[in-house]
Amino acid sequence: MDTIERGIAIAEYMKSENERVVDMFSGGGETGESTLTPEQREVMKVLTKHQPATERDIKRHARPIQKWETEKLEKVLTELLKLDMVVRYSEDGKGNRGTTWWKVKNLTVDSADADTNSAEHGK
Repeated sequence: MDTIERGIAIAEYMKSENERVVDMFSGGGETGESTLTPEQREVMKVLTKHQPATERDIKRHARPIQKWETEKLEKVLTELLKLDMVVRYSEDGKGNRGTTWWKVKNLTVDSADADTNSAEHGK
């Protein structure tokens, strides 16, 4: 197996794991019935991979969300907050205050991916 094939296999694995985690958090479980709307699922996919994240970060990491108006994203995040699936706070754990940060509730983050200001974030 050459390097490109290995890279593709890893990318496919990561995609399936991301979908599995989103299903787990959305109540889909083994039945596949999700309690989340497609918009909420899209935001959860981004947050499971890129967190903590600002609304700008969330829009940057998903092409469908990039087209949304700011109010739509705020509404979806508020709905997820009411469902107790995400948390909102104003410090990212590194002393950066004044910006609203979002993350999936009870999901740990690899510290190497937690810096949303880094050029390497999410890669």
